[in-house]
Amino acid sequence: MPIPESDVLKQRQEIYESPALRDDLKDSEADVLLKWGETQVERLATTEPEDFEQTCRFLRQLLKNINRFVGQREFNDRAGQEDYMQKVQQWLPKLGYPDLTIDDLFAGLPEDGKDMAGTLQALLKRLTPDAVGTSEQAAPAPKPGGLGAAFIAQTTPEPAATSATTTPETPTPAKPGGLGAAFIAQTTPEPAATSEAAAPETPSPAKAGGLGAAFAAQTTPQATPSAEDEPSVDNPPKPDTIGQTLSSMLGDLFSHDKKGE
Repeated sequence: MPIPESDVLKQRQEIYESPALRDDLKDSEADVLLKWGETQVERLATTEPEDFEQTCRFLRQLLKNINRFVGQREFNDRAGQEDYMQKVQQWLPKLGYPDLTIDDLFAGLPEDGKDMAGTLQALLKRLTPDAVGTSEQAAPAPKPGGLGAAFIAQTTPEPAATSATTTPETPTPAKPGGLGAAFIAQTTPEPAATSEAAAPETPSPAKAGGLGAAFAAQTTPQATPSAEDEPSVDNPPKPDTIGQTLSSMLGDLFSHDKKGE
């Protein structure tokens, strides 16, 4: 007669209600052990229908002693570990597991007693090679999120552009404002004037007055007279320099002195 699903569910729940089945393990290892226990409840519902409740109690005793062995292994020498393992071994025949010796159960365990995960996985694999939650069961790779996703996005190279891909336009740089604009205006040289640009007018020199005007007049060379301006009897030359004026005055003075003699 098949076991009702409600009875199976009840036995599965009792595994999680007893702290003695997980209190020596870390959360991750305890989760593996209890899930393995659920699969054994399902197996016993098929193989031991007549004594289902009794064999489920034996299963909980087995789980409790596996919990003790794995959790206390690092604090015990080989003799102390064998004492815990013997309590595991005594429940195996009552649950239909292979007849394994102490040495058989120790075979394959990691040498480091602190390795709870490795010890638990090796022991469950020894009892049930197809046990759920062993290390051979591949877990899906978690997808990175948050800073991990940002770092991958930053370090993943972009695919090379094909020949059909158009070259992206170069963005126009933003124009600075405020003090930045004033600084650029002061430091940027004016463009050179082109040939078409009008040359700046040369400022007219200031005209000298007073003694400066007389000096400029005396030192400025006179223009060469034309043929019409040549001196003649009717057109005597006019003194045009201070030297000529002085020479004429001295000549008159000497002439006057000679007449007085």
